[in-house]
Amino acid sequence: MDAPTLIGGFLLVGGALALVLYPLWQRSRPHAVFTDPTTLNIEDAQARYEASLVAIKELMFDYDLGKIAEADYEPLLTKAKLTAAQTRRHIDRLTQEVQLDPALETTIERQVAALKSNANGVNKTLLAEIKAEIDLLKTAEPEDGPILACSNCGRQMPVEAAFCSSCGQALTPPDEREEESTDQLCPKCGYTIQPEDAFCAGCGTAQPQTNPQQTLSETTL
Repeated sequence: MDAPTLIGGFLLVGGALALVLYPLWQRSRPHAVFTDPTTLNIEDAQARYEASLVAIKELMFDYDLGKIAEADYEPLLTKAKLTAAQTRRHIDRLTQEVQLDPALETTIERQVAALKSNANGVNKTLLAEIKAEIDLLKTAEPEDGPILACSNCGRQMPVEAAFCSSCGQALTPPDEREEESTDQLCPKCGYTIQPEDAFCAGCGTAQPQTNPQQTLSETTL
């Protein structure tokens, strides 16, 4: 076998290995998801937030298919959620939709710093603490103004929100909500309910029941 053939074979094998290993290297980069969102304007921040939600969904999908090991899945998912949470917080600051407790912000910053310094060995205690802080962040709501419940999971969101911060469900724009059919909505949280529902699936509020047959019989008496 001559030298050009050997060189070509090595180049071919090296290229194949690069194609296989590059995605794994890209996912394992410790600071890849920690780009600072506070320098973004509102349009770029919203695009980053929506992309973060899509990335979380894709990561969960790949994990369900067995493409990602469980040991790698938890740190990657935590980093992706932190990116989404930080970007959402920046959007809230720009739009002044949510006023977070300063103590909560300080705690989240501490968790982010800890995760950065321990990116290659995230322990379960740290993951649990970060998850708790993210859950608190996701449940923070505007003190005043209208809210909208996600039709998929019931999470209460600002009426201007385009996506649910809990499940990533796209929310109907305000100008289109007025044109929608007259669905029955919960008077407390705005969650869409069915006429036969006794309780709201979004917030658990008891709903007034109207029995058409009973109403008809009463009108005929």
